[in-house]
Amino acid sequence: MTVVIDPPGYYLWDFAGANGLQAARNLFGNRVSELAPFQSLESSFNAHACSVLRLCENNFRVALSRDHEFDLAIEEMNLNVWVRQCNPFQRPPQKRQATPASDRMATLVLSEKLAQACLHYLATTKPIYRLEDLPLHCAVPARLQQKAILVWHHPWLGHPRFELHTAQADVQSIAEAITAEAITVEIASHTLPDTRRGTTAATRSHHSAL
Repeated sequence: MTVVIDPPGYYLWDFAGANGLQAARNLFGNRVSELAPFQSLESSFNAHACSVLRLCENNFRVALSRDHEFDLAIEEMNLNVWVRQCNPFQRPPQKRQATPASDRMATLVLSEKLAQACLHYLATTKPIYRLEDLPLHCAVPARLQQKAILVWHHPWLGHPRFELHTAQADVQSIAEAITAEAITVEIASHTLPDTRRGTTAATRSHHSAL
């Protein structure tokens, strides 16, 4: 069970504004209009696969497998929309103005097995959201180690996975917490009888809620 931080060849862009939905329709078709907040779909951009997540009414996050200079496609529409790359370290810095450190985001990639074993013990959500049994093409805002995260469950290049999006400054402590929990779960699954495993899980769940 491993956590991958900022995998290469993975580019995240946010765009929003008064014409954010119109821009999304222009790029990805009318299907994006049917998405509720924190739902996503698979689409394509410049003939390459991508994932599109709706964050709110006019705010979207796009995951790309190529550095397509997505911002230029937005700017060419001349709409009331702003755009920025969430993980600018993936792009040579001379191409674009540097993103302020406070806006830099990191991505942690977890397998479905690891996420389902650990996340609902470690992270907390508001009552209207839940991490357990999170469907594909859905995201949930949460907190882990008292840090804000977004958990996104979606297929990437044909393989379902969980992603945690968080501030660059917080990524290391969050990754360490997940790794420690994964080790605990792995040890428990091999050394404890079923009744003890249930007790251990319940204890972790109790402590995470405190």
